[in-house]
Order: sequence, then structure tokens, then C-alpha cells
Amino acid sequence: MNMSNFAQAFKDFYKKKNFKSAYALAKESELEAYHLTKIMRNPILNPTEKTIEKLAKAFADRNKTNLETEKKEIQEFFQEWRDKKSSTGNNLPMNQVQSWSLNLEVTTNDLSEFKENILPDIMAQLENVGEGMIIVKYAKKGSIILGLESSSESYLKVRSSYLNGELSELLGLTVSDLQIQTNLTQWFDNIFTTGWQAANELLTPSQLELVRTIGIKGAKLIDLRADLLIHAVVLLVNLVRENNDSPEVEITLRVYSTGDDVYLPPNLKLIVLSKNEVFKEITARSEDRIIQCQFLGEIGEEFTVQLVLDEAVITLTEDFVI
Repeated sequence: MNMSNFAQAFKDFYKKKNFKSAYALAKESELEAYHLTKIMRNPILNPTEKTIEKLAKAFADRNKTNLETEKKEIQEFFQEWRDKKSSTGNNLPMNQVQSWSLNLEVTTNDLSEFKENILPDIMAQLENVGEGMIIVKYAKKGSIILGLESSSESYLKVRSSYLNGELSELLGLTVSDLQIQTNLTQWFDNIFTTGWQAANELLTPSQLELVRTIGIKGAKLIDLRADLLIHAVVLLVNLVRENNDSPEVEITLRVYSTGDDVYLPPNLKLIVLSKNEVFKEITARSEDRIIQCQFLGEIGEEFTVQLVLDEAVITLTEDFVI
């Protein structure tokens, strides 16, 4: 087995135990989604006794097998990977993880019924299409919006099926939208979504002096287009939290002028939306080099950032999940 395929090996392991998806396994074993996310991102080679107990009980209940036998098989699975790590002398690589959302048009308004009776089959189909583990981060109404997490490869395979018009047929439901989300929590593990870079790669030393020295910073170069003109700016996101277990994150958004532009375009708006409503709005004046806003969020919350020129032209929309 290739060490980079640990998540795939774990998926094959639970499928052999008659679990069609990571969602079904999490549901029956009562393991929190973040346990499976950690397995997918960065292999956990020494799971706790409690985790092994939960997995073994789920396997034993599903297959009517002996609990101790299941524990032994789980321990052997992880021991095999510990041995592989030891023999190579290298750490298992952290996998790139993509956060995304899927909008489904369903007939039920009962979210509990959806999770119990419909979602297991949906996740089994999605894992078949994506050919990898896909973690359910949340499910909410509107019609039904699923927050999902998978490898970039699995996401691209599902996206291809969606663009080809095949995904709705496979799921037996109309898929009305599929969107990438920038997962900010991953930044604390130094995993940046494609298009985002370290701040010092895009900002000048003088601009960096204005940035707080603490926290995690990601930056993105954006070309604002309006009236046949292009204005290059940098959007910077700075994250601060007290410790790894803190559910609250302080988020600072900044927009910098860059390139040949000394100042930001006048009337450029930095807008933050939460639940489709404007939460923050900052407007650049005629000689502003930077605009910014700051707010607190909790793990799992979503928000959208828009950059707007001349009131009517939305030049950037970026979806985030904390």
C-alpha cells in the first residue's frame, strides 16, 4: 500500500465491514465527524481505546460478529500502518482536503427524516462517484444544503458528474448547485485552498507591518474589472484563536492596493454576508490604501465575502466556512 493512500485504505476497510459511506459509519459508531476528518487529512495511527471500541461495536453490530474479533482486526489495521511508517522513517503526508457544499431539492421538510432515511444512500452514491471518503460536516434546510469535505480528487470527480448532468440521476434528486468553500479551520494546519497564499508572498514589507504578528494569514490576488479597467488588489484573511480547542475564531479581513495602484479604487466595497444578509460593509474612500473589518465566528459557521465596484458590479464572491 502507498502511504499517501491511508484514507483510501481506511475507506476500503469500512466498506469491507458493510458500511457504504463514512457518514453511515459515523452515524452508527457515534464517532464525531472530526475524527474521520482527521483520519482523512492526517492519518491517526494510534486511535484511543474509546475510538477502537466504538468502531468495533459498529462493525460487530452490523455484521453480527464477535466484538473482540473486530477490535483485533482494527488494531491490526492500524498496526500495519504504524509498521509502514516505522519502516520508511517518514511521517505520513497530510492530504489536501476540499470543503464544498451541495444543494439538493428534496420533498421532505423534516431534516431528521432526511438524515435518517435519505442521506445514507446519498453519501454512498457520492463516495462511489468520488471514489474516496466524503465527510458530512453539516446538513441544513434550504432546500437541503450539505456541507461536505473530501480529497480534492474526490471533489473533482463529483463536480465532473454534476457538470455532465449525471449526478442528479445517480442520487435520484435534483442537485441545484455545487460550490467550493474555503475552509478556514484547515489554515491552522497550514492547508490552504487553491488560490490562497502566505501573506508575505503577495504583500510588501511595509504592508506586512500593518498586519498583526499573531495568527494565521492567507492572501489572494484579485483582479477587479470594471469599465474596461483592471485594478489589482490583495484580499487578506487573518485568523486568531486562543488555542486548538477554542470554538471561537477572530477573523480580520483586509483589502490592499497592489501593483501600480497606490490607492484602492474609490467606492470599492468590502461586504460580508451571513445567511444571505449583509453583516459588515466597508467602503473605500478616494485615498485609502487599505480597508478592513473584524468579527468573531465559531467553528462550522459560514460567511461570504464580496468585493463590489460602482454599486452594481460584484467582482468577487468567496464562500468561507470556519
